[in-house]
Amino acid sequence: MALSSYDLSVNFDPALLQFDHAIFGDSILGDQLDIAQSGLNFPSVLAGDGLVSLIEFSLDDSSVLLSQQANDFTLARLFFTAISTGISPLNLTIISLADHDAKPLIADSNNSSVSIAAVPIPPAIWTFISPLALFMRKRGKLQD
Repeated sequence: MALSSYDLSVNFDPALLQFDHAIFGDSILGDQLDIAQSGLNFPSVLAGDGLVSLIEFSLDDSSVLLSQQANDFTLARLFFTAISTGISPLNLTIISLADHDAKPLIADSNNSSVSIAAVPIPPAIWTFISPLALFMRKRGKLQD
């Protein structure tokens, strides 16, 4: 059995995370829904307030998908920026999946969360900043 299309959504807390971008396909295997590399499958990402939707469908022949699609691969990678501290849910909703013959596939998803913590400035940084500030101050006086 091979995967020919998917429609997924990921919900998150927009007060804590901001969606940046998505990269479709597997970093090693490439886009397994475009094995023939025709570039005609046009994966898309739609982002809204606390929601990212990923949609892709293959135009590869079902025999190509069956014979060449890897058993395990990455569909897409999502990149976020933390904008506040806290715990944001990451809820995956599977809207649809289809096999090589465009027949529906049934799958379960496990919801998760991400913890965003403030990164403290290490105390040692002040030993570098203080002399640098003095140097910049002295340099500014010398130029006057």
